[in-house]
Amino acid sequence: QCVSLGFKGIKVRLGRAVDEDVDLVRLVREHVGPDLLIGVDSYWFHDVDSAIELVQRIAPYRIHFFEEPIPQYQVDGLERLQHSSPIRVAVGERVYSARAFADLARRDAARVFEPDATLNGGLLSCMEIADIAGRSSIEVIPHIGGPTVVGLAANLQWATAARVRLFEF
Repeated sequence: QCVSLGFKGIKVRLGRAVDEDVDLVRLVREHVGPDLLIGVDSYWFHDVDSAIELVQRIAPYRIHFFEEPIPQYQVDGLERLQHSSPIRVAVGERVYSARAFADLARRDAARVFEPDATLNGGLLSCMEIADIAGRSSIEVIPHIGGPTVVGLAANLQWATAARVRLFEF
């Protein structure tokens, strides 16, 4: 039903054990078919080593991004994971400043940024984050984890101005 409404992808919540997460990703891919984008989100469940194991095992299922595999303040770990991963690491809902996003870009610690105007400093800050991402060939997918009418409107405004391709809702 959502695909018929124009949705281009889904996000799957992981965070059980690696074997269970792999089974879930496999089942979702089988259910939605080969064309729908799938993002996965483990909400800080993994350490770096288990996240690396997981990305290697789910890569054949064509995953668009892996959100919050480890805490976003563990930049060394994110960098190690991203450099070992066939899947792009996504961060943003707990990265609170353009300066922090710039550090992630400089270190190539994530390849998808997910800013939210209600969490990351407002419209202008999100535009700055999108600019940082653009200069580093990082995809921007606005993260709207707990939408309110005002938050949704704010994020639609900057995302439209920044010409993002996908929008999480």
